[in-house]
Order: sequence, then C-alpha cells, then structure tokens
Amino acid sequence: MEWPNGHDANPEVWMQPHQEESIEQFVLDGGSFLVMHNSIWRYPWNGAYRRTTAGYFQDHPPFQHFRVDITDPQHPIAAGVESYEIEDEQHFIWFDNDRVDLFAVSQGDDGRQSASGFSHEYGKGRVVYLANGHRLSVLMQPPVQKLITNAVNWLLRK
Repeated sequence: MEWPNGHDANPEVWMQPHQEESIEQFVLDGGSFLVMHNSIWRYPWNGAYRRTTAGYFQDHPPFQHFRVDITDPQHPIAAGVESYEIEDEQHFIWFDNDRVDLFAVSQGDDGRQSASGFSHEYGKGRVVYLANGHRLSVLMQPPVQKLITNAVNWLLRK
C-alpha cells in the first residue's frame, strides 16, 4: 500500500492489474513464488494476484505471543520443523482450502486459529505462503529459518 496523500487519506494499492497478471503468468509458466507475511495483503479479491496466492489477508492483532503448530509434518516444507512459539503479528488469512496443502496453523492465546503455512501448484509453477515475518527477530528464529529454507527448496524442486 502507498499513502501518497498522507495516512489520513485512503491508501492506494501499488500493484496494478497488469503487474498482477505478470506474476500470475510467471507462475503459470513454471515460475516459483514465495509469499511471506503481509505480501498477501490488500489486493483485489478476484484479481490475478489473489488467484496466484490462493489466499487473502483478513486482519491481525497487535504483535503478541502465539503458537505455530505443524499440522502436516510429512509435507516437504515442514520436514524437520517442530511446532513452536513465537512473538509476531498473528495473521488471519482466508485461503482456498480446496487448492492448497496446509502444513502449519497459528493458535493465539485467545483461541483464534489461522493458516500459517501452505503451498500449492498453480499451472506449471509453485507457490508457498508463510505467515511469520514482521520483524527481523522473527525471521531469525530457527523454525522460521528452516521453513524458509525448505520452502525455497520445494519451490526450486530440489
């Protein structure tokens, strides 16, 4: 998002439809796309970016402590990753349950749960979404590092 008229005015989506379509075509043609944290936020619900990511940001509470549970330890992206606790923004995501392989969910102290990691093949390409990552300290956590490494390897078919 960009706020060219200040934060009191409505924001503008920086990605234009032709840019969304370029990303979609890249993946359909065999490219790989790693979608992290808030890069799934504020795009048209029915646009090419939404079709590519298979998910859409709802909201998040303030930075807080919560748990990330690995729900599919057999998934190659979750391999070697145990469930963990973290301090981050717990993102709540709508996602296409029928299109993705969900391998991690977040569980807040308030009982709210959301997708925290999923992957899918799209056309000839692959897409991974990882929810954690608001701050560098989050990205440096060993389980997050392992998920990122595994995701890149899966995306590159290694």
